[in-house]
Amino acid sequence: MISKLYRRMALPLLAVLLSGAPRLLAQHTPDSVPMSLDSCIRYARIHSIDVRSAHARLRSARAEYRRAIGNLLPEISASSNASFNFGRGLNAETNTYTDVNSFSNSYGISAGMTLFDGFRSLFQVEEQRLIRQGAQMDVRKQHRLIALGTAEAYYNLLYNRGLLRLAEEKLQESSHLLRQISRMEELGNKSHADVLEVAAREADDRAKLTAARTQMRIAELQLKEKMNWEIERELLVDSIPMMILDSVSVPLMQTDADRIYATALQTDPTMQMARLQARAADASAKAAFGSLMPRISLSAGFNTGFSRFMDGSAYEPFREQIKNRRGSYVGLNIFIPIFTGFSTTTSLTRARANRLTAHLEEERARHSLYIDVMRQVGDMQGALEQYVQGVANVKATGLAYRAAVRRYEVGLINAIELSAVANRYLEARINCLRAHTQYLLKCRYVSYYQGEAGNIE
Repeated sequence: MISKLYRRMALPLLAVLLSGAPRLLAQHTPDSVPMSLDSCIRYARIHSIDVRSAHARLRSARAEYRRAIGNLLPEISASSNASFNFGRGLNAETNTYTDVNSFSNSYGISAGMTLFDGFRSLFQVEEQRLIRQGAQMDVRKQHRLIALGTAEAYYNLLYNRGLLRLAEEKLQESSHLLRQISRMEELGNKSHADVLEVAAREADDRAKLTAARTQMRIAELQLKEKMNWEIERELLVDSIPMMILDSVSVPLMQTDADRIYATALQTDPTMQMARLQARAADASAKAAFGSLMPRISLSAGFNTGFSRFMDGSAYEPFREQIKNRRGSYVGLNIFIPIFTGFSTTTSLTRARANRLTAHLEEERARHSLYIDVMRQVGDMQGALEQYVQGVANVKATGLAYRAAVRRYEVGLINAIELSAVANRYLEARINCLRAHTQYLLKCRYVSYYQGEAGNIE
């Protein structure tokens, strides 16, 4: 009965485990699957040293905030000591000196609390709270920076991969034309000079292919650096398709620069950090001014003790002495700063200067944000226009190149003219590829300023 029940439970469980095995295997073997841009960004955020450093600063800011709150709470401490006295000493019971060795033990507990310090502690709590929020914004800022840096390196790799593909196609065309011209020379339709011209073009295309491979390896290393990926480890990324020349195959983004700037003022981490730092500087200046005010504190304590002679004489029991020697106190303290060697006034002057600097930095951040938003929106729109024009240019130069090849085959143009037409066609395709990848990258930047964190973070 039990064995039948075991088999009934084990078989479905085994089936579930086997069905999930490919998924688990895929999770543990990411190198075999090409990574999308979002996957690269997620990996970079997890392994980025800058992001981890920002998290460490956030933990430190949280600790400082807790310490500032603790300054508002009472301080409670307990103490105890034990001592042996040899020779002449003071009798704790009679308060007279004696020459008998003795042992004494005391216990105490004390508490203190600041009642008024010119609201300095409250402003320090506010300052540390704003600093903690600034550290949280710094984490978001590092996330955004590593995301944008990874996106830029990713699209640069795709661009160089496209250049390599175009260089390979160009070399294949040159090699095919060289074989064709060599055959036509054997048939007497072309001269040896024509063969040499095409061979020189084929050698130049081969050198460009080698340079394209080198640039792609450099771009791959740059992406690995942004992601903090192991250099020796293979990195596979998704490819974007080559340009669809019949239509503009890019996502169009309707943008309003002023509206994007208004959104960025509220969502951009750098802007929020500058705003929080200015407010923290205000709180710091108020706390520094509070140090000029009198400080009032309350203190209280309790103490007791035990003592005996070490000569074997009778002594009052420990419990009785602890009870009979109890004492307590309550005190109200006031501290009025009159002259502190200019340290207080210097701190106040420095805090006010830091406040002015923080507000100026906030103004600088606002101005820089406006310039950057306008530049990114303009670059995105310019890249889109270049891509639209590039598609038309590629179609036109492609038709011209194919017509030039047919004219060259029948002897209407020479190899130099054919090479010029081929170079224009290749340049048009490269410009179109550059505009395409640049537009996709600028869309990422604009999405960042629009507060679409899902596309960046």
